[in-house]
Amino acid sequence: MPPFPSPTPEELSRLRQRAEEGDRASQAKLGYVHSKGMGTPRDGAAAQYWFRKAAEQGEPSSQYNLAVWLYYGFGGQVDRREASFWFHRAAEQGLPAAVKVIESNLVRVAREPDMPTRFVPTGKPRAASISIGAPAKTAYSLAGGETLDSLRQEAEEGDSRAQFLLSGRYRGGIGTERDMKEGVYWLRKAAESGHAEAQRIYAAGLYFGEGCPMNEPESLYWFCLAAEGGDPEAPLILARIYKEGVIVSKNAAETVRWLRRAAEKGSTQAYYFLGCQYASGEGVEKDAAEALRWFCKAAERGLADAQARAGICYYNGVGAPRDYARAVSLLTPAADQGHKDAQYYLGLCYLVGEGVPADQEKASHYFRQAALRGHQDARDKLILSYIEGPFVKVPKNLLHPKE
Repeated sequence: MPPFPSPTPEELSRLRQRAEEGDRASQAKLGYVHSKGMGTPRDGAAAQYWFRKAAEQGEPSSQYNLAVWLYYGFGGQVDRREASFWFHRAAEQGLPAAVKVIESNLVRVAREPDMPTRFVPTGKPRAASISIGAPAKTAYSLAGGETLDSLRQEAEEGDSRAQFLLSGRYRGGIGTERDMKEGVYWLRKAAESGHAEAQRIYAAGLYFGEGCPMNEPESLYWFCLAAEGGDPEAPLILARIYKEGVIVSKNAAETVRWLRRAAEKGSTQAYYFLGCQYASGEGVEKDAAEALRWFCKAAERGLADAQARAGICYYNGVGAPRDYARAVSLLTPAADQGHKDAQYYLGLCYLVGEGVPADQEKASHYFRQAALRGHQDARDKLILSYIEGPFVKVPKNLLHPKE
């Protein structure tokens, strides 16, 4: 049920007047009215306009609603980066829904099939996105038993580690009152002293406007310094920046260069996304065998996307001769992690006994799991079985029409 009844024309007129006068509660309510079409035609652009007006005045529910509308493109274009900004603002005010979004990491790594800001592989297998995370807070506990005074003394003497940890104390409110201004001051000091992790976190702060004014060009500068200084996460962030045209123009060659840097540091995601680059031929010469090699390296680390992609390559004979047994060995752990493409292809293997003994019940199980996650081909296979009988009667040439 809506939180309030549909307003009458008179009530709507008064609500609009108060909203135009700057009352944030009225702006929030007017945004909701337009979003639901309560007493007025539904108008997504108007809803987003009034949510933004209220959000800019610090109204938490409007900050959350605006984030949702930007995230999905309701009433305008999709803008996941700005959506992330407003999710964080609402969460900082303690709005439970926003806190859950941030804690669940949904705005940093998303798997929606229509996600525009992500590495997109060729073919059906999905890919997790690489995103610029909000400034990290977990490392601040490394301050251990050192006192605030001792850290400050070392920091004032120019010790970059002490500056970084002191920043964490203030930004996290550890052993002292939370003071973002002081925390950012020492974070920048640490970054200027060459502390690579501080450089990356400060860059993320500039990117999101966390504790300092948003400044994307400067954030790129610090991300680059962090990467050159040996921070393990910065190269992957830079790969995303150049892949998706965030801050700078898209540049496939730079994407690959930074992915290689991240891979050299052992990044599982970099292995996977290098495979995607070779599979699509972006920034490198298209090479199915090289793509499969990188997918397998990431699959060995347990990454479900990579396991599924490598398994599908072996199933279809892309980058290597067909090997159904190998495909099953890769698809099974990915399917067990809930990867719908892996579940679908594993269902195909059990359907006619490719790499495993034919098993109608297991085929049905995996098709149902994939179908529940929205896999249309899996749904089609289930529907076909309802019309034509048991799965084992499905002609094999339906699976491999080229044979």
